[in-house]
Amino acid sequence: MSAEMLDSEEILDLVDENNEVVGTITHEESFDHRNLGGYNLRAVNALLINSAGEIWTPRRRPEKRIMPGGLDFSVGEHVRSGEQYDDAIIRGFREELSMDLNIGQLTMHSVTTPASSGIHYFCHNYFYESDDWPDYNRKDFSGAEWVAPNQLIGRLKNGDWGKNTIIEVVEQYLNYQAEHSGDK
Repeated sequence: MSAEMLDSEEILDLVDENNEVVGTITHEESFDHRNLGGYNLRAVNALLINSAGEIWTPRRRPEKRIMPGGLDFSVGEHVRSGEQYDDAIIRGFREELSMDLNIGQLTMHSVTTPASSGIHYFCHNYFYESDDWPDYNRKDFSGAEWVAPNQLIGRLKNGDWGKNTIIEVVEQYLNYQAEHSGDK
């Protein structure tokens, strides 16, 4: 399958409240949450963090179907049917930021669930530290900027358009950093 698979061709696993696979659905069908039949999907998100502690924050293209023109995660991907979370995030870095990484370069800092986030997703959330400006996919993003975590949260809380789970994931990242600040 090509790296830029069409939404209508991409197959996703449907999972129950325990994150156990119960069936499949196409990405295209998943846009209408009624097609989920009460089940959930799997996804991955990553924050690209520079040495100043800022998050590389892209803005979605205005013609995107979901959150057009909104702020987004540095990387966000659906986990394809049969794919592991770690493989999906590596694929996401390659497809969205033209970065070839291995899982050992990333840190998974949190997991969000449908119960915690209020959306139909189990998400593994990662971060990657780099000062490099990525060669991002212009089909996905119209631009990007480095933003301090608290500034990003403030902007989203004050009406800047973006994915509603960014605040939760950034707060989880900040908590992870606070808990592990003596580990370095």
